[in-house]
Amino acid sequence: MHKLRTIIKGILSQRTRSMLSGIATLCATAIITCLIAFFYATTQQMADEMRTIQKNTKIVVHLHPSEQRQSQITYQDYLTSVRPAFKDRAIAASKKTYVHVYLDDKKRSGDYFEQIACDHDYLLAHNLSLSSGRFFHESEFPQSPFVVIGYDVAKKLSIDEQSSDPVSFFVAKQSHDVLGVINKQQDKFFYGQNNANRTIYTHLKTHHANLLALDEITVQISNPQESERVSDQVRLLLREKFPNVNYQITDMSQTAKQIQDYIAKIRFVLLAFGCISTLVASINITNSMYAIISERFQEIGIRLAIGATATQVKRLLLTETLLLALVSSALGMVLGELSNMILIKYLNWDYTWHIFAGPVSFIMMTVVCLLSCYAPLLRVDKINPIHAIQRV
Repeated sequence: MHKLRTIIKGILSQRTRSMLSGIATLCATAIITCLIAFFYATTQQMADEMRTIQKNTKIVVHLHPSEQRQSQITYQDYLTSVRPAFKDRAIAASKKTYVHVYLDDKKRSGDYFEQIACDHDYLLAHNLSLSSGRFFHESEFPQSPFVVIGYDVAKKLSIDEQSSDPVSFFVAKQSHDVLGVINKQQDKFFYGQNNANRTIYTHLKTHHANLLALDEITVQISNPQESERVSDQVRLLLREKFPNVNYQITDMSQTAKQIQDYIAKIRFVLLAFGCISTLVASINITNSMYAIISERFQEIGIRLAIGATATQVKRLLLTETLLLALVSSALGMVLGELSNMILIKYLNWDYTWHIFAGPVSFIMMTVVCLLSCYAPLLRVDKINPIHAIQRV
């Protein structure tokens, strides 16, 4: 208890210096705690997306709209020329529009949704799944007014996933029976399919498919390394069969590479901020320790004169710094966790508290504080007790 009282008395004897060192340590610990949590939140989320993209790698051919027949690819063209060339892969054709939907039989409640006229392979090519019901069959009749709907559409219709009762609503003034409901899709930074939640799917056969111009063809790829070869195959096919069609190819494997670049940049920026914060705190603590030793020159000289060794004096000063570092780092860790949760809530990010962020910053800043004392404490060995006493 006497030793603790002596340590606290030594800290309070240099209130201003101790306060500045404590504030520097507290701020650095809080910043590093936030950086660690942000690093994990961003890079982990991007890594999850990259794994999703690699799992769902696909080539998407966006066909530019045109009024001229020779610049279009109809569903019949797709069946005769495109689909046979990729018969060993999941490939789907689609046409996207926006349509007004009446959500009740009396046509009082309605809303606008994206409508995708697609074939039976669309679910597999886009790696979607159903929460209830089924998707279209290849042998679906053209006269069958069936639809498959997204999660948000089902929510508006108040469809229970456990319910087996048929549900219908009006699309373009025609009643359609709900065949199935797509599982809820999550929003992502780079690979988001949350638009599927507000989409209704109809079969291409019910839209005069022979004359319907497509606007998207999707080819699913199991191995991302094959994406470049498949892209070249698509370009060659379109060049030979449809030379007048304007199109743009999106390769999801390239998106995965972009995410890797973003992750590397984020890591570098966060590491740079962490190093700068640590360096500033270290310099502040070193300067404060030099100033404390200079201001306590007489006290240290008297201690050496009455029999204390240089090692004991350095141990006392080091213990004072350690106690100050522990208290400041602990407060900084708490402040960092609170600030981190507030910031991520404000940014509307999904945040999961990770226990390692605070302790890592706490341990790191405590070690930095102790190392910052090494050079200043060497001055204790050079203090002459006689000169110190003469200055009293």
